[in-house]
Amino acid sequence: MTNQYQKLLVSKREAADMLGISMRLLERLIRRRRIDVVPVGRRVLVTVKSLASFAATGDRPTTADSGPVN
Repeated sequence: MTNQYQKLLVSKREAADMLGISMRLLERLIRRRRIDVVPVGRRVLVTVKSLASFAATGDRPTTADSGPVN
């Protein structure tokens, strides 16, 4: 049987593996709101869309994240 659908949400472990990063770095990116999560019951799942977006743009700070420009 083939998998005819793609996951929309993955576990944090799967997300870290997909990006090739550590769980610690993934947690940091989630705290900085660079990667979106969705609470599902007691679990916190990561959106595949945000992983793809992060992979395309990298770890560039947004204007809201950057401090004052001198």
